Amino acid sequence: MLRFLSSMGAIALAVLTYSGQMKSLPYMGWIPIDLTVLTAAIVVGCSAILFFFKTIQPSISAPLGLWACFLIPAFTVATNGYGTQKLLTLFTFTLITVIAPFFLLQTERQGVTFLGTLVVLSCFVGVTSFQNGALDSLTGSTFDDINPISLSRMMGTGLVILVIFAFARDRRMLWRVLMLVMACGLLVVIFASGRRGPVLAVIVGITVAFAFAPAFSRHRIRTILSGLVALAIAGRFAISSGSAGSERVLSFFVGEEDASTTAREQIWNQAIDIAKSNPFGVGWASFPQHSDLGTMVSDSGRMYPHNIFLEGFVEGGWLVGSILLVFVVLASLRLRRLATTQTLSVFLGILGFTLTNAMVSGDINDQKLMWVALGLAFALRRETSESTQRTGKLGQKTIAIN
Repeated sequence: MLRFLSSMGAIALAVLTYSGQMKSLPYMGWIPIDLTVLTAAIVVGCSAILFFFKTIQPSISAPLGLWACFLIPAFTVATNGYGTQKLLTLFTFTLITVIAPFFLLQTERQGVTFLGTLVVLSCFVGVTSFQNGALDSLTGSTFDDINPISLSRMMGTGLVILVIFAFARDRRMLWRVLMLVMACGLLVVIFASGRRGPVLAVIVGITVAFAFAPAFSRHRIRTILSGLVALAIAGRFAISSGSAGSERVLSFFVGEEDASTTAREQIWNQAIDIAKSNPFGVGWASFPQHSDLGTMVSDSGRMYPHNIFLEGFVEGGWLVGSILLVFVVLASLRLRRLATTQTLSVFLGILGFTLTNAMVSGDINDQKLMWVALGLAFALRRETSESTQRTGKLGQKTIAIN
């Protein structure tokens, strides 16, 4: 029973990270309940039951302490639709994703189930995007109710997982080839969508895992070179499709700027200026009211600095921004030390991927997968004694995926 709850909770947590995008896709209208609410309820329910059977790490105080700090700018939250939605999401769904790893990602089985679910979701989105014209449009899809960059992030998640697993030392050749073929297919669709941020994030995520995960220490140089060659070949194949999106991605990597790049630079500059003059922060979602970006603000008042750290300093203040920065740095270092297994090396790559996305797009609630990886860094501890070598813990140094 506990094993079933653990697996179900891990699957629900994976779906929750991208539920906002999934429920807007075709073929998902049959679900009678809001997908985010449904998966969050399953995650909370499974976590609550497992709470009575697991020893919770004292390090859970780290994310809880961060969220306590997030209450400071809540007193000056913007009184509009975006402010209400941002605050409620931050203290419900986003908080759930950072706490859930303490219950639902403690074993190798849970970790593999979680990552496998993300791959399935990524492939589903890739096939659906392809069928709906991703290769023929700069928008990345013909869906009316979903941001195309969100689709690219989902596909990029699966791409990072597949590539890192494909280069695991004990992986059979057939599985390597299958994973790389699937990854190449996802990369083609991402290139065709014209989203530059996710492509850059994929490169960063894979490089971080290969360059810093202890799991690749014995064959690091060979793995990095092989990975770069594989990405180069896949990228060349994607560019050869001749789509407008591929040309847009290529122009970004050769240094050309467009309206989107210029707009981000303008937003970042304004965010820095506002942060300098408001050491106590302007309040959650109040960035638009203190900027000169009126033409970029949506009707609901939705506008953010497009960088999670600038967002922390501008809306939360210098103290909250500094605590957020320290939290992310410590979590990254912890996860880097823990990445002695194939599974955890994938989570390290995911952290690099999602952090890169969070520094160029989206607000603090848009990268729920990032919060899962950050929470996992504090949820695990490295076990090295002989008595724990066969426990199956996700952080166990000797565990490998077969």
